[in-house]
Amino acid sequence: MGNISCSVDSETRFGYTPTIVKKKKTVVTTLRKSLSYEPVELAFGTSGLRGLVKDITNLEAYVNVRGFLAWLLKEGRLVKGGTVFAAGDLRPSTSTIVPEEGFRGDILQAVCRAVTDAGLVLSNLGKIPTPALVLHAMRHSAPAIMVTGSHIPFDRNGLKFTSPSGEVMKSDEQPILAAVAEARRAEYGRPFEESIFDERGMLKPESRVAVPEPDPEAGEEYIRRYASAFPRGALSGKRVLIWEHSAVGRELLARVLRELGAQVVSAGRSETFVPVDTEAVNEQMIQSLQALVDAHGGTALAAVVSTDGDGDRPLFLAVDAGRVSFIPGDLLGILAARFLGVRHVAVPISCNDAVDEFCRVGGIQLVKTRIGSPHVIAALREAGWEGNGGFLTSSPVAVPGGGSIPPLPTRDALLPILCALTSPLGRDSLPKRFGGSSVLRDFPMDAAREIMRWLSPSDSSIIEAAFTPTGLSVRLADGSERTLESTDALAEEIGGIRAGISRYFLPADGFTEVERIDWLDGVRVRFSSNDVAHLRPSGNAPEMRFYTNASTPERAKDITRLGIDEDGILRRMARDAADRMAIASYRGTPRALPLFGVIQHYAWGGYELIPGLLGMDNSEHRPCAELWMGAHPRGPAQVEIDGTRMSLDRLIAADPWLTLGHGVALRFTGRLPYLFKVLDVRDMASIQAHPSRAQAEEGFARENAAGIPIDAPNRTYRDENHKPEVHVVLTDFWMLHGFRPLEEMLEVLASEKELSPIAAGFPEKLSDSGQDPEARPALLRELYRRVMTMPQFEVDGILDPLVSRLEAEEAAARLDKVDPGFWALRAARTFPLSAGHRDRGILSIYLLNLVHLRPGQGTYQPAGTLHAYLEGADVELMANSDNVLRGGLTPKHIDVPELLATLSFLDGRPPVLEGRATSETSREYETPADEFALERIEVSPGVPYSGGREHSADTLIVTEGAAAVVAAGRTLLLSRGGCAVVPAGVAYSTAARGPRAVLLKAGVPASD
Repeated sequence: MGNISCSVDSETRFGYTPTIVKKKKTVVTTLRKSLSYEPVELAFGTSGLRGLVKDITNLEAYVNVRGFLAWLLKEGRLVKGGTVFAAGDLRPSTSTIVPEEGFRGDILQAVCRAVTDAGLVLSNLGKIPTPALVLHAMRHSAPAIMVTGSHIPFDRNGLKFTSPSGEVMKSDEQPILAAVAEARRAEYGRPFEESIFDERGMLKPESRVAVPEPDPEAGEEYIRRYASAFPRGALSGKRVLIWEHSAVGRELLARVLRELGAQVVSAGRSETFVPVDTEAVNEQMIQSLQALVDAHGGTALAAVVSTDGDGDRPLFLAVDAGRVSFIPGDLLGILAARFLGVRHVAVPISCNDAVDEFCRVGGIQLVKTRIGSPHVIAALREAGWEGNGGFLTSSPVAVPGGGSIPPLPTRDALLPILCALTSPLGRDSLPKRFGGSSVLRDFPMDAAREIMRWLSPSDSSIIEAAFTPTGLSVRLADGSERTLESTDALAEEIGGIRAGISRYFLPADGFTEVERIDWLDGVRVRFSSNDVAHLRPSGNAPEMRFYTNASTPERAKDITRLGIDEDGILRRMARDAADRMAIASYRGTPRALPLFGVIQHYAWGGYELIPGLLGMDNSEHRPCAELWMGAHPRGPAQVEIDGTRMSLDRLIAADPWLTLGHGVALRFTGRLPYLFKVLDVRDMASIQAHPSRAQAEEGFARENAAGIPIDAPNRTYRDENHKPEVHVVLTDFWMLHGFRPLEEMLEVLASEKELSPIAAGFPEKLSDSGQDPEARPALLRELYRRVMTMPQFEVDGILDPLVSRLEAEEAAARLDKVDPGFWALRAARTFPLSAGHRDRGILSIYLLNLVHLRPGQGTYQPAGTLHAYLEGADVELMANSDNVLRGGLTPKHIDVPELLATLSFLDGRPPVLEGRATSETSREYETPADEFALERIEVSPGVPYSGGREHSADTLIVTEGAAAVVAAGRTLLLSRGGCAVVPAGVAYSTAARGPRAVLLKAGVPASD
């Protein structure tokens, strides 16, 4: 029939639909898609690649080795068929699978397979120190791969690469990583069926290769290096204890010492890996070594020696009369350099500044570098060392009385140990500068980066700043210097960094003015007292190092302690860094934030309501009186941003305009003007009133001038603000509020025979007052002053018989809560005074209005209104103050004269607030206050509440049910007791997460 081209029209015309046969696509599943975990890539640190064992799969180790070898081949530093030397330390994951680390490990196997697949020959040098491997590989002009995590814990490991010419330099890292990325792409893209790796990133059983038997020659060569250079018998008569732990070079170290005539005592061998960091030797390690000395010869020993895990960092302790004395690595380097007579020294900036003095006095050229052996190697002309004691040489050095040691430009632990043991000059001959070094592990890396950013100048070419009486000078990376004018923006920035440092290094802790800051690597601070503190984050691990120098060992140890204590300098910096990052995130996206209130455990509080709201255990049966949901300095609530919690007052201070809105921030000087609370009144609270703003300002200034501490028990004014307040009750609520109408008050006093003497003469005075508007307040003031100032024996004479009668009425069941006598009897029992006296505050119960509120009702207490909460729970909103003037019924400070001077002597009935409906979902409890507005919100499914944009900082608490607050595209779920704050101008809505939810909202009324 020939070729037919079919279209829709032709199909219709010919009346049939042709059958189209589609070719089935072949779906190839790559290795990457088959992996059952999320890969974590290794990263370079100061020296080598490091990572968690659980992340170093065979696959990850393989692609890094393949990338390194590909880079060498491309650079012409290696040819196909060439030899690659490999070795490892004694940590379990180097050559075995570690079940507790997710069945990872056996890294040496992956190295072998990678070398073989690259068309190269692997020479396995076994378990030897890193310097022994590097020495052997360089003599053969071949690359080397060391499987080691050096001093880090056993749950980590790493790879250290060496080119035929020596260590990989910092400039090599990016090209290597680019080659690794290419190797990773190639391996990840391979079809899973063809891959040598399984879905866990481990070599398939059939893909494993035989690891060659170890060649012992490198170890023997390492021994000969020192045994032939040092004089025969150089250590004769010296008894040396080797702390073997899990150091890979422990046996080689013992053989060298014996070759040179020392009597060797081996002790402390461990079959499990011990992460010895010679730059962070603590008191616990020294005590452990002292115990070894005590058990193995004591006074007969000359020294204790050891190394870290891979043998490139020395550990040296002199023994004098049986007592150990640790010589830090940077000082050990001085002993070695002096013994060898070197004239040019390179050390990292972290070294003890005793090195500076040693070089100055000896006329030795000194170069300071960034931290890490590649940086030291780049500056080497003769010898150098790191703060951990690892010694490096780039030219032959002569041993006094012996031969010459060929160069070894990588960290070595053995040479400085031998120099210190052989040298006739000990630690006493060193400059009198003492250092300390410690490390905080699990230090958040993002916090570390933020600390460095905050404490470093924006111009990265500046590496040092010096502050003198005449001004500020800076040194640049190119060695040039500049003097900055005080008006220079850079001078202002560096001055701010200096001030920031001074906020942590306090005079109370012995720190003086910051004299110099060095940013060569980390932040190194010298104070005018010559104390030095240096902080530097790890490059590839969540660790922060802290180095110190001082003129006495005690001060160096003290600075170290101040740095790394649980609430020390570094941890405070980390918290503040987390806050700054959180605030930056909040500024980027203003949104509703979870808020966590602060409980005040006043004795009158209940035990269940507030813990129940918060879902917390109160098995200790502590009274929980108030939950503060505000920014008052005596109890600021916490907000949470991206997992970081900070105090609400700090958030507001960081950006008051964003949080409060421009108008409110200006009106209230950048402060949240209200304090929101939940109260649970189990025992009646004090008879009290609050001052006006003028009274608060005057009283606060007066008590400050008198030197009364803010938190002193006898302090009346704790801030300079007034405290009007409104509340809405959550349960049946009983309170006293304002003076009763004067006529009713006098009737009550007359009807209670025991109280009638108080009112003597007052009915007549009231009758004579006529319509004079000033007379009633004056009469009320006179009456209440009589009550509050009468002698104690008169108070007792009135109240003793009253309480006796009330007890009888209670026994006869004639008292209930509507009767003031019920509360008077409860008060007498709750607040007994010493020596059997009675609290005059009981009398106020008969003078004030007894108010019973139902849930949803409330009252407003302006300044000067005498009141007391008797029983029940409520949500209370007030101006941001804690000024309370008490007149009785409390163990707290009572100031009757100040209370009388504050009160408004107005009588009458208090208005009960029912709330005015403002929408289908909300009721507002109106008050004349400028600082706050209180709303009750009730939402149900399909009937949400809208907060709009025209608001300042709104605070919400869910009192019933559960709710969702939606703002800025995010949803915040709140269960009962959950709180949130919504910053100014952020539109939000609130919906029920169930049949019904009730919330109380605090806000700021709009300004006219």
